[in-house]
Amino acid sequence: GKTTYKTLDASLSTAEQRRDWAIRLSKSLARRRVELDAGDPVRTRTAVGDAIDDFFRVKQSELADTTLERRRVGIGRFQAWCQARGVQIVESITPAQLADLRSWIVMGGRFAVAKGGTRGARVTSNALRRPATVNTDLTSAKILLNHLRKNGKVPKLSRDAISDNLKAV
Repeated sequence: GKTTYKTLDASLSTAEQRRDWAIRLSKSLARRRVELDAGDPVRTRTAVGDAIDDFFRVKQSELADTTLERRRVGIGRFQAWCQARGVQIVESITPAQLADLRSWIVMGGRFAVAKGGTRGARVTSNALRRPATVNTDLTSAKILLNHLRKNGKVPKLSRDAISDNLKAV
């Protein structure tokens, strides 16, 4: 695992207090080692934004620029869902939340050309999104989540959970 350092609290002024602190820390680390040996998932505490940045850093050399741009749009919807639902750390995502993500992507608003606006201006529309666009966004989310799963960052999600909960329209 990653080496981290604990700073001794300044309020622990006596040798006895520092010794007690070190013993408590040692016991908690030993408990965690036992939990990991028993099969508990590793806690990565990876922020959603960091996980997405890591995904694009890896995929940049594997995918064409146009494919990357399309993935950015779909993953942008995933990121918006995370912000709306208060998901800050990817390892906290559960299969039940994926069903909500699918609904979010399917029912997400569509954009229409702004009449009388500047060139390229868009406004939100009440029209449903086209199935092909929805499926592309669902695929982007699946690709991201499977990448995270393979790297051990979403321990609560299996390949089947991702596939079953993010089915195409």
